[in-house]
Amino acid sequence: MVLVVSSELKAVLSVIYGGCISLNNSYLNNRILKKQKKYNISINASLGLMIINVVVRMLLVALFVLIGLKIDLNAFSLLLGFAIGQVGFLIDRVLIQNGG
Repeated sequence: MVLVVSSELKAVLSVIYGGCISLNNSYLNNRILKKQKKYNISINASLGLMIINVVVRMLLVALFVLIGLKIDLNAFSLLLGFAIGQVGFLIDRVLIQNGG
């Protein structure tokens, strides 16, 4: 069975999918930051964890974007949703650091 989706719905689904990729990315980042604070690890171990975290997050983002493109989502909308989610994450980080 083939599902026919209008271009507007496809764009909306693409933005939502991109936002979900961003949420997953933010979750993984927060998880590693909490582990670093909880276990009070050394600077070298912390740097190693951050490098691994960055590599894993970038690979997952690339994988999820490729999956989105493979299921024929709108590329521009997908990346727009991802970018908006990342901007929201950065604003949240700034507010947290400034005590807001």
